[in-house]
Amino acid sequence: MNTPEIEALATKLKRSREETLALLKQRYDGYLFTEDSDVSVYNPFSLLSVFQKNKLNNYWYSTGTPTFLVDKLKQSRHYILSFTHGVVIPKLFIENYSTESQDLVPVLFQAGYLTIKDYPA
Repeated sequence: MNTPEIEALATKLKRSREETLALLKQRYDGYLFTEDSDVSVYNPFSLLSVFQKNKLNNYWYSTGTPTFLVDKLKQSRHYILSFTHGVVIPKLFIENYSTESQDLVPVLFQAGYLTIKDYPA
């Protein structure tokens, strides 16, 4: 398969094609839409931005002004780095989201900064 964008990125990163694909998967893949699916979806805006600029970056952040989120972070009692290893929450926690909620997890999920990686068995 001819994949010039991936090949160009691999060359720039000085990595193999397989290593580059693994990096792309790690950074931009992971949106699950149903509990029954083991197929995840890449973030299209971020992926297209990577290929256009030939550079890995946090493109999702640049798609909007996160003033609301920044204000929530300031009010929150969460230590933001605690999210780096994942968070497990009940399904109803996300479904019953309210902007008045003091909990940061549903806000980060709704804003696209947290995503569903897996459903518990």
